Amino acid sequence: ELRHWVTELPTTPEPLSKDTHVQQLKMRHRDLEEQVQRLQELLRIREEIADEQGQAAQRKLHDAHEHLQQASAREQDLRRQVQKRDEQQHLLLQAYDELEKAYEELEHRTEEQEQSLQQQLLALEDRWKQQQLQQQLHREEELQDRQGQRQALQQLERQLQDRIDQLHQQQNDSKVKELQGSQLRQHLLYKQPRELRYWVCDVLGPDAVPDKQLRLRLKEAEKQLNEQV
Repeated sequence: ELRHWVTELPTTPEPLSKDTHVQQLKMRHRDLEEQVQRLQELLRIREEIADEQGQAAQRKLHDAHEHLQQASAREQDLRRQVQKRDEQQHLLLQAYDELEKAYEELEHRTEEQEQSLQQQLLALEDRWKQQQLQQQLHREEELQDRQGQRQALQQLERQLQDRIDQLHQQQNDSKVKELQGSQLRQHLLYKQPRELRYWVCDVLGPDAVPDKQLRLRLKEAEKQLNEQV
């Protein structure tokens, strides 16, 4: 540019005045100051950019370091969890083995108890059958005794009724009254069984027994007969 400017100058340049020369120098100085300011501004911008990039890099590095620490902490947590899970699994296996053994022992004991209960049940059933059989035999014996007593009473009743019927047919009223006398009645009461005495007293009536002691004996015989029935 200087060469081009020199070539364009007139061959006989006009001498510059002092003021013009000073003004040109000032303008040149101002231009240089502006360039310096622009360069300083560019440098400042570059420094700010560099600082920002450095800070961003530091932040990224810090974040990466934090992520690394977090990852390491998570890894340690996972290892602890895995170890804890392994321990729990081991404890569960031990508990399962113990439970299986306890179940086997309980099953064995249950079988023994069941056999013992079955034996006790069979023994109780046999005892109950024996008691039932004894009670049945006792009832049959009582029934036979009652049937025998009833048959004996019925036979005595028939005999006495036949005897009275015969006396009614064979004898007249005077002989019947004599039959109701105290001597023959006492003879029958003392010679026949106690059931017959009760029946004779019932047939002849309580007034037909003049003896007070005899009436008491008849009542006692009636009481015993009721207890037997």
